Amino acid sequence: MSEKTGVDWADAMWNPWIGCTRVTLECKNCYFFRAAERCRFTASNIRKTKTFDEPMKWRKSRSVKPLAKIMVCGWSDFFHEASDPWRADAWHIMRMLDEYVFVITTKRSERIAECLPPDWGGGYPNVWLGVSVGHPCALQRIADLHRIPAAVRFLSIEPLIASIQFTPAMLRGIHWAIIGGESGLDARPMDPVWAHQARISLLVAGVPTYFKQWGVWADPITAALNIPTPTSAIAHTFPSGSTVYRLGLKNTGHLINGEELLEYPQAYAIMRENFKKRSRW
Repeated sequence: MSEKTGVDWADAMWNPWIGCTRVTLECKNCYFFRAAERCRFTASNIRKTKTFDEPMKWRKSRSVKPLAKIMVCGWSDFFHEASDPWRADAWHIMRMLDEYVFVITTKRSERIAECLPPDWGGGYPNVWLGVSVGHPCALQRIADLHRIPAAVRFLSIEPLIASIQFTPAMLRGIHWAIIGGESGLDARPMDPVWAHQARISLLVAGVPTYFKQWGVWADPITAALNIPTPTSAIAHTFPSGSTVYRLGLKNTGHLINGEELLEYPQAYAIMRENFKKRSRW
């Protein structure tokens, strides 16, 4: 459970526990379950890791630099009920290491309020709370998130597997969003129309957006940059008329409309400025 991560918006990953259970359509092809099968361990066995206090070691060794964005529970869900016995200690670590940004994404948004630490108040300044919203069936999670005070509330719109209509009311009070398609052998393609609709809604609402990836399937613009003719790749056409091409994750990249979209919440820029004023490091 080291600091290395293949998630490009994050600088490191911290897995205080591993193991999970599927709760929604978005979980169908989750990379964790593929990894569990490959490594031959039981995915549903939620257990505390031996590297639980690893972030404390990062501070001491400086192997992970201040202001690093730490993805929390990439191999689990921070609010999974099986992790209740260990969560208070995890909160304590995050509170102590305020030079790092801890980024928590959950599909169990209904449990957030009951699992917050007693001193949460308006939220720890260095903890970002987000919910996965890749299908209309997950929209209730946004309402759950709205009820939680946090320095940064964000939406992880991945894997985006259906068209979602994000209203201004839904996006009010949201400080960041990530958009992405699905990876893996059985990845479901993302219609470019869905991605563009989400992007426009977020832009109008003033929500900084990070377009993470197309996934295994790419839009025509990206496909044209990677293969001589799009027709040389397996194609999938949506009812909308859009066509995507199966290129593999390494070849699809994260260009949308041929451009990179790698924005972060304003709170991160403020944190960087405040950090410069500190003399501890």
